[in-house]
Amino acid sequence: MEQSHNKKTSKPYSPEFRERAVRLAMEHRDEYRSEAALFTAIASKLGWRYSMQI
Repeated sequence: MEQSHNKKTSKPYSPEFRERAVRLAMEHRDEYRSEAALFTAIASKLGWRYSMQI
């Protein structure tokens, strides 16, 4: 039996916020040994808590 999933599709961050996050990540990616370290640092700069889910 197939179920349909109704997920909330609204985006909590503005396009400007996402653009800034991407720009910061691209500008600083060579300063970090891993993506997780980069994302944690960028998230902190933006006032957002990054958690890597595995």
